[in-house]
Amino acid sequence: MITSGARLFLTMAEARLKELGTIHAYMDTDSVFVPPEKAQKIVDFFQPLNPYSVNIPLLKPEKENLWFYGISSKRYALYYYENEKISFMEKKILHASWAWTFNKPFP
Repeated sequence: MITSGARLFLTMAEARLKELGTIHAYMDTDSVFVPPEKAQKIVDFFQPLNPYSVNIPLLKPEKENLWFYGISSKRYALYYYENEKISFMEKKILHASWAWTFNKPFP
């Protein structure tokens, strides 16, 4: 049930991006990499689905000013490009979700 719910959520994100005239860069089991200029629209689209009684954002951006280079499933790199220099994210962070993750309802 959880897996099918996550797949539905990701499919809804993909459909909403299509309605907004764009596509996602990459999608994994718990994240979707979206164009930064559409990110807030995706957050706003899903916020009414928040099942918690606490008013917290359901989705959150993990990083800003981050670039994506993908080849295939599980074969991608996230990096920063500043002052004509590329710096990659640390491996431990790279394995985690980047674009959007579910927020935990409690601290």
